[in-house]
Amino acid sequence: MSTKWRKYQHHVAELFRALGFEAKVEERLNGARGMHDIDVVTRFTIAGVSVLWIVECKLWKASVQKEQAMTLAQIAQDVGADRAFLLSESGFQAGALKSVRNTNVTLTSLQDLTEAAQEHLQKTVLRSLLAEKDRFEQHLRGHLYDEMGESPSLRIGNFDEIATLLGACLDLGLAAKAALANRYPVRLSGVVEEPGGLFRSPETLIPALQRLIAEVSDRSGLLDVRRAELGAQIARLADEIDTLVSAGDEVFEIAFEGPLRDERLTRCLAPMEEVEALTEVLRPLLGPKLLALVRDTRQCLIDGVYLVLATPSADRNTWYRHAETARKRAAELHLAGGKETRKTAALPTDGF
Repeated sequence: MSTKWRKYQHHVAELFRALGFEAKVEERLNGARGMHDIDVVTRFTIAGVSVLWIVECKLWKASVQKEQAMTLAQIAQDVGADRAFLLSESGFQAGALKSVRNTNVTLTSLQDLTEAAQEHLQKTVLRSLLAEKDRFEQHLRGHLYDEMGESPSLRIGNFDEIATLLGACLDLGLAAKAALANRYPVRLSGVVEEPGGLFRSPETLIPALQRLIAEVSDRSGLLDVRRAELGAQIARLADEIDTLVSAGDEVFEIAFEGPLRDERLTRCLAPMEEVEALTEVLRPLLGPKLLALVRDTRQCLIDGVYLVLATPSADRNTWYRHAETARKRAAELHLAGGKETRKTAALPTDGF
């Protein structure tokens, strides 16, 4: 096997390693239809997605023919490669070039590959940043509107902060799209703490965009923490209602007035006070639908549970009827609180 050819393979692998990829020379890959010996196999991860590229090296004196190009295309499909490169320093016949049109196979030289790989990586990162930006925009709009375009279920933050973060997403989107179209210089306005400026190359712009999306992620995360906290408070309100009703059940286990009944009535006071305190805290932070649920629940307690507990002559059947209604309202609050808490896990971020 030619020493020059081996050096050529290693030069290719070193190129990908310099770009931050994992690269192996002469690796055997298992395909759907069999095993394939690949000259250079390179792997990397973009935004949490694993990417596989394969490279076939032809250090020939003659130009590469159509058959070699078609064979590589078939191997790429068989092993599930995201992209394949056929390298030759002696060029390619017209049939070879034509055979890989509209495929994921690129026919090139080592020097051209150096430039193309760098450009492809940069564009891949820019597209990933755009996709991440889109997810953040959708997530942030969820703090302004619900699924039906109406008022949000929770008022988790100040409108100016959400508007600022959406503005940063817009700024990032415009800059990334301009870069993908090679419309340099590209300007970032500096909507958030990450400073803006004029960027004349992807090498300077991409790190700035990565810092910008990280800033948006951090500040959006604080809003999510607030949502989770409020969701937990709603669930806690439901728990206190359940505790109150359970304490009331114990009161009505006793048929007559007396010290034991009074003692059990006293146990109802702490959860009752906690329900009132939580209701007051939550009321200004709830959107119309959740606010209506909390108000209706509190009114149900006042007209039912509280009233029956305060009436010495109230019978068990009356209590159980109102207690069942209160438990149903508590269950609705549990569902609402759990839904808000789950929303905080809707935006996975992998970073760059």
